[in-house]
Amino acid sequence: MSDLTAKEQDHVRAAIRFLRVQFRTWEATANLLACRRNALHRVNAGSRGVTAGLAFRVARIAGVGVDALLSGAYPPAGVCPHCGHSLEADEPIRASTRA
Repeated sequence: MSDLTAKEQDHVRAAIRFLRVQFRTWEATANLLACRRNALHRVNAGSRGVTAGLAFRVARIAGVGVDALLSGAYPPAGVCPHCGHSLEADEPIRASTRA
């Protein structure tokens, strides 16, 4: 059971997948989010709900506000998950490496 709506959970899952590409592996992403890799896989697959705590950790690692994460503003539409560049922006969108 989650305190987040289904749409908010989908937005967090999209951000998690974006972070996975930025940090190269599920293992590294899970470590930064302070959770187990298997738990993160289940969240990504939709067999486990996204908790509010996980959403906050994703927002912190991504360097965005929780409202931007839950609304789907992160990652921005049209941003390459591999390099972080957008066709409209000069600077890549990178996740924060602060834990």
